[in-house]
Amino acid sequence: MLNHFPQLRLTINTLVAAVGPITNIVLISLMFMFFYAIVGVQMFEGAFYNCMDTDFHDVRHPNITDNSSCLAQNFIWKERTFNFDNLLQALLSLFVMYSKDGWVNIMYDGIDAVGPDIQPITQFNPWRALYFILFMITCVLLLDMFIGTLVDTWFLKVHQERELQRQKQKKRRRVATRRRRVTDPAEDRLQSRYFLYFEWFVRAVVAINLLVMAFDHYGQPKYLEDLMRSASTSSQACS
Repeated sequence: MLNHFPQLRLTINTLVAAVGPITNIVLISLMFMFFYAIVGVQMFEGAFYNCMDTDFHDVRHPNITDNSSCLAQNFIWKERTFNFDNLLQALLSLFVMYSKDGWVNIMYDGIDAVGPDIQPITQFNPWRALYFILFMITCVLLLDMFIGTLVDTWFLKVHQERELQRQKQKKRRRVATRRRRVTDPAEDRLQSRYFLYFEWFVRAVVAINLLVMAFDHYGQPKYLEDLMRSASTSSQACS
């Protein structure tokens, strides 16, 4: 079926050929994810908590500075959905950022984070944004590597397909030329030789007939006239 759809065959061949390079890129991506996850746990472990009211809205009040003061006001001390409390949670948060979905909110949570069991403070440490920005730059580079691998593999397969078609065309031309130049078999050579001999024989008979006719003249003897008539009859029979 793929032979009838060359573009589909080329796409499938490209994906199959790109499995190896893409696997390497996935391994590199996982390595960077683990690195950033470990750093994130060291920086934000237990810091992505916030005081909320019963409607789960953030509460920012000067008297609420930590977990104890939040609970004393009958509020809820709740962690963010995406946090860095452990390695798995950090990997999940980074994966969400890798998908470019809500990474800005996670970055601002990191900027506002103060420490474990401490109420976040708006713009507490803006320099922490570098961690998230560097991670996003790494994601863009890895994504470019992924796309570049597919594109390079695609062009490589296109070049190979064209080269294969070119080699097939050259082979067809060589076979056609060889067929034109090939010598006849022994039987054909023998038959051609017989035809050649027969052709020369016919030419000789025609030449003799012309020569006999050239001797025809007025007042020729009876025996010469009979001889010429016999020779002419024989020549016509052979012709």
